[in-house]
Amino acid sequence: MDTSNKDQFKKLTPQEKDKAIQNLVKHPEDIICKSTNDLFVVKPLATRPPNRLYIEVLKNNLPLHTGDELICQYLHNRESLYIFRCEYTKEGSTPSLILNSDFYMIQRRENYRLRFPTTLASKVLIKNRANLLIPGKVIDLSTTGTRIACIKDAEHLTIGDEVNLEIQVVGHEPINISAHLRHRSEGVEISNDKKISCVYCGFQFFNMSQENEKNLSRINMELYRNFFQKVGS
Repeated sequence: MDTSNKDQFKKLTPQEKDKAIQNLVKHPEDIICKSTNDLFVVKPLATRPPNRLYIEVLKNNLPLHTGDELICQYLHNRESLYIFRCEYTKEGSTPSLILNSDFYMIQRRENYRLRFPTTLASKVLIKNRANLLIPGKVIDLSTTGTRIACIKDAEHLTIGDEVNLEIQVVGHEPINISAHLRHRSEGVEISNDKKISCVYCGFQFFNMSQENEKNLSRINMELYRNFFQKVGS
């Protein structure tokens, strides 16, 4: 991920991290985890110094092994999204997470959307009511919406339009999802060192299926993984 994404996240101090973990156990929230191949949810049960979080895995027969790296996120008080990298292990029959890495927080005012790195190719086909296919690329993405840059044909899109989006990201299955156009603005994109005029279109998803939500979460988790690799946390 481009290092420009670093300003979206606040790195917690050790004291803030400890407090966040204690709050997570006191007021349990679902933790969404991504291993190399699987996306699943765990419940926090208890914590033990230093940095061990006991969990309940809410899906049986997951191929998890001691030492596996997980990328995790949870939403606290419907306000702050926390992300972290950790190691999965078992103590006897009890699974746990080793929380030896930094915690980061992104607040709701950022809408939890991650800017796409220039190294990750994406393509979006926007289909309006007139069945016109308008091409674009992902600028940022969350499980609730996306911002797309359109180089042409954006004049056929109006605020409030109901559209179908086909989101194509390298390494992931295409996602077909319904959305409303909520805002648009003029902008400039750089392509082959040239400035190209474009229109940025902000879409809000609706009628979200569980499968689509999982697929969007998979993409975001991989963006988090790239983020951690960049910052070395």
